[in-house]
Amino acid sequence: MSGDPNPVDFLIQQATKTTSVEHLHDLVTSIDNLLVRQTIFELVTKRLDQKAGVLRGDHADFHNLATEGFRTNASEFSLRRLDEGLKQNRDHPVLVGDKIQALKNLGRPYDAIEMGLKYWRRTQPRKFSFDWRVAVFFKDTVQQIDPSFDDEIPSRYRKLLPPRMVLDQKAVKWGDVVEELLTTVGTHNATHIKIWHELAEVHSARGNHAQTIEVLKNGLATNPFSQQLRFALGQVYLARFAEHAIGSSPGDAIDEAITYLEQALTCDFQDQFQPDVSPLAVMLRLAQAYEARAILKDDEEALRKAQSIYEQLKEESGHFGSYSSNRLRHIRTYVQLSARLED
Repeated sequence: MSGDPNPVDFLIQQATKTTSVEHLHDLVTSIDNLLVRQTIFELVTKRLDQKAGVLRGDHADFHNLATEGFRTNASEFSLRRLDEGLKQNRDHPVLVGDKIQALKNLGRPYDAIEMGLKYWRRTQPRKFSFDWRVAVFFKDTVQQIDPSFDDEIPSRYRKLLPPRMVLDQKAVKWGDVVEELLTTVGTHNATHIKIWHELAEVHSARGNHAQTIEVLKNGLATNPFSQQLRFALGQVYLARFAEHAIGSSPGDAIDEAITYLEQALTCDFQDQFQPDVSPLAVMLRLAQAYEARAILKDDEEALRKAQSIYEQLKEESGHFGSYSSNRLRHIRTYVQLSARLED
């Protein structure tokens, strides 16, 4: 009928009238068009700025709505809704972590860092360790301003650190702070897989390869079916197999890499039922490890396994397919040259 409202107009009308965060989230996620979502966010913000209503909900409602804002490149909207959420759910770690991410997205890393440190000092260790988001998003923010985690922290932040970190008056680097923060969460809640992965990444960025492996293995001790941690271990051994920093010979390192990468293909337990690692990425790294083993140990079976994986991947789009096709050409050339040398 001509008098029926346009579905999009009706959704916008409903979204700008509701006072329920959960209802607003449901309305937004029912729309695929990003421009329409952004219009809704703008109109909702305008209404709230005019004091024409208040959104109410629990921490999960505000978290879900903020996440949709991030996905729609509307971090300012997410930040303002998170401020409302924190007024209604004071110091909830999920919302604090989300706010750190929002500030980082908006180009305000130092505000995000200050907020994270104040929250850490105020709530540690029990409440701070409840959720992984604060620690992980804090680490991501620090990495944005100091990728090597090697800069000394500005003096204005020292007063926000736990007293034990500043008693000796030595210089404190960002890496020291992030490692302490992630370790705090890992110690009190060892089932947070992301904590172990991110802590290992910090050690790796600082050149501490032995500690990187130790952290990942500690994480696997409490999360034995984690695909993410096994894949990370396989990558560390594969990337460092020619170095003595990990305390292994090149051949032993490659064997370790193959073991963990093979396990990563079969182990995939995580809470949200979505893969933490692309299966194609695992397969490609495993093929590289087989290829390295074939060369190091003159292992024909390993070479056949590498070829088999590359054959499966060569039809994939993007870099997986092109890289695999290229490796197959190199392997054929290698086999032909080896045969001529034998003759």
